[in-house]
Amino acid sequence: MFKEYDDILTVDDLCEILKIGKTKTYMLLRQKHIPGIRIENSWRVSKNQLYEWLRTMKLGGDCSVEVN
Repeated sequence: MFKEYDDILTVDDLCEILKIGKTKTYMLLRQKHIPGIRIENSWRVSKNQLYEWLRTMKLGGDCSVEVN
């Protein structure tokens, strides 16, 4: 599913994968809906953690998070 991406994803990668804008992506990261870490002024997300987060959402996780 994410074979073309590095193991550590950037905000731009997340925007492409989730098909959402940067504002929404930053909001989800700041509110800890998407598991990520902030290194100075940049966010990074493990590809494996993103996959698990998406799987959890599909299986009935916190559906109050709107990503569209």
